[in-house]
Amino acid sequence: MKQLLIMIIEYLRRIINPDSDIIININPYNAPRNGIITLEETDPSATLTEVNLIGFEPEHTYAFKLDVQGKRISQYLNPSEPKINTACDGIIFTIIDGIFYVFFCEMKSKNPKLQDCIIKYINSTLFIKYIFNIIREFYQVSSEFSFNEIEYKYILFDLQTNAQKTPTSGRRNKVIPQLFVDSDDEKSILVYQIHHLTSEDLFNIRHLNLN
Repeated sequence: MKQLLIMIIEYLRRIINPDSDIIININPYNAPRNGIITLEETDPSATLTEVNLIGFEPEHTYAFKLDVQGKRISQYLNPSEPKINTACDGIIFTIIDGIFYVFFCEMKSKNPKLQDCIIKYINSTLFIKYIFNIIREFYQVSSEFSFNEIEYKYILFDLQTNAQKTPTSGRRNKVIPQLFVDSDDEKSILVYQIHHLTSEDLFNIRHLNLN
């Protein structure tokens, strides 16, 4: 099964545009099997400009930016419709302990508007499910793997003024996701909130409670 999951990672490498403005590199950190991913915010007004995540196996991980200035999810979508054109800053596909995860990462320099975040998570999830449908249809994995087994996880990095900094070293208690509720239709989504990371911090993805 793990080999099949690795194949899906390779299919993603084929499908996603290899434009350097889109792809996020995964580099070794301290050990060959421990990779680091850097998420960057290019908006010149942003104060949260960089987040560094570790704990990935580089050969089992793929990441790209979904929210890139000057690009939209689809040129066929009406740009005046705000909900359908918003997206998360970064998408990470990875295999951890034999489970295929997709991490939807959003960076907010100010106190986040939860409703805006929820819309980005939902819209980004719809797009990623479309990508998986492409793999299911054209890459002959439908009979071998259930895409319903993929775990979708949502992370919000912010500088929320009334929140304490999330510790990045010596963690004993893992980060527990918080319930966000969509004010439009009352659907709920679980989101990991990580506060006040600096460019010097390294947050281990395995410090999230993934159960």
